[in-house]
Amino acid sequence: MMAQRARTLLPCGLDGATVLCFGFGEQQYAVARRPDPLTMIAALMPSEATVLMTVLRAPAEVAVGVQNVVDVRVHDAELASVQRYLLASLEMDAAGPTLPQASKKPAPHAWRSRLTWELA
Repeated sequence: MMAQRARTLLPCGLDGATVLCFGFGEQQYAVARRPDPLTMIAALMPSEATVLMTVLRAPAEVAVGVQNVVDVRVHDAELASVQRYLLASLEMDAAGPTLPQASKKPAPHAWRSRLTWELA
């Protein structure tokens, strides 16, 4: 059931995807898409977070190099826990996950998060 809900929340255009990589980042930095020094410094301060997803259409070893891949085996219960965490991290409205409001052209596959980004 959790996997079905996650599939309905994901964007279209994932045909051929073999791996979905999720991460968190500072929202303004992620959507600004301009890595200037001022934006980088601002990203160090506590602020709104964003959930980012990278879509791989090739095996991870090919896409990012075998030296950068760690194979982690998880049980179904552990996978369900990760899915719950990701879904709980998303800021939602009636239509589903919300896009970052700070940008007219958000980063591909970026959503607003309920979490606060802070460098720990």
